[in-house]
Amino acid sequence: MSICKHGGGPNGTTYASSVAIDGNSNVYTVGSLASSKYNFQNNLRANIAGKKIGGVGVGLQNTGFIVKFNPSTKATVFLKQIRLTGDQPSATTDSIVFGSNRLYIAGTLNGNANVFGCKINSGGIYIAQLDLNAKCEKSTVIHAAAFVPYLLADSVTSHLYVYGSTVYGNATFGGHTFPFSDVRSAVFVAQLSWLESYEWILRIASKSPEGDYQTISAIGDIGQDNTHIYAMVQANNSLEFCDIDMQCTTKTLEQNANVVIKISKEDGSHSAIVIEHDAPPYLESFNIAARSTLAGTTEIYIGGLGTEATVTKYNSTFDQQWVAKIPNECCSGFRKVESYTTALRFDHSGNIYASGTTLTGSGARFSVSQPFVAKVKHTNGKVLFNTRASRNVTKPPDPYSGSASLAVDTKEGEAYLVGDYGCTLKWGNTTLSTPPTNCGGIHSSSGRNTYMFIVSVNAASGAGC
Repeated sequence: MSICKHGGGPNGTTYASSVAIDGNSNVYTVGSLASSKYNFQNNLRANIAGKKIGGVGVGLQNTGFIVKFNPSTKATVFLKQIRLTGDQPSATTDSIVFGSNRLYIAGTLNGNANVFGCKINSGGIYIAQLDLNAKCEKSTVIHAAAFVPYLLADSVTSHLYVYGSTVYGNATFGGHTFPFSDVRSAVFVAQLSWLESYEWILRIASKSPEGDYQTISAIGDIGQDNTHIYAMVQANNSLEFCDIDMQCTTKTLEQNANVVIKISKEDGSHSAIVIEHDAPPYLESFNIAARSTLAGTTEIYIGGLGTEATVTKYNSTFDQQWVAKIPNECCSGFRKVESYTTALRFDHSGNIYASGTTLTGSGARFSVSQPFVAKVKHTNGKVLFNTRASRNVTKPPDPYSGSASLAVDTKEGEAYLVGDYGCTLKWGNTTLSTPPTNCGGIHSSSGRNTYMFIVSVNAASGAGC
């Protein structure tokens, strides 16, 4: 059931941003590409060089895509792209989730687009409902500046949660507008019912003691149990919470506080729990996961950053239970080492899977990075396996390979990791290679070609492809 594939083409950038699994264990990956050719390891070719898509020559303009894989046959079922129109259009597809036998995707648009069958005649943030063949059934649009959208589905209630962070400018969700005035940045979490109406919206911003708005950390993955949503931010001095009617309250904090926001699914009411004071600045987004146990309790897990990535478990009253450190087996001899998590997921037994990236360097800057997937036992924090890409020692070294998202198929016992890389990515017994000319990861120098990857890990043994 394993998959190890890469996609992309010369003269551009391709990256995968999110992955989901349907009820039949088919795997879906979304992301963005800007390439004159696109090739998924010869299983599917989509040569868009010189063609007109939606009346616009694509060239190197950015557009979103979705790929479906059948793990049983290891075949690419389809690859579809957003069709763009207008003056200098662009699109991304940033998030995908599965729920109620439907796929839900979210991304950004600049200009008009045909999003897999739904015509959207305005820029902004799109959210679309697709069938399992990626045909769009309906869509909605959010208008906000620099908003990268992410989704969470509740399979029991069929509610969809959209979240992310934004900067200067008003944010409009349906008929609800949040004026920004002098707000520097804010985090949003909203409950969307059937892509038709918002049941509640929560805007979270940070304020100084004088009342001036400050920058708030970008939000990472949010989590859910049966009754609540959990999000995490880092802020100074105080947090301002505004509801769908722009009724606002404030919670006073100490300097550099890491705060979990617990939000009721029923009505959006919330509480803020400070779990750390005087925390070091967090350079990556937080990741939080939660689950309701059969015993009726809640377990909360938070991914952390450091020389070793961490996963910390809390109970429902936020008493710390254990801290699991994911060892950097890759990285002896480097002067600079930093690891962070990119996603946390559960299997049916409650064990937690953490994806992430380890950055290493011998000089003043990080020069090499490696994605990883670790499995942690939920009862005691024991790291059961830690599978990571082998460091590329070719000359020149691959400057970047990083993980973006993770999905666990408990039915078939596989975990799927997606991300991007430059020249070579070795995962298990498989080496994903690309043309060596001008290759480099998405976070390396501009002008480097970048490729997306999807790789799998056996959920029992940790074996790669």
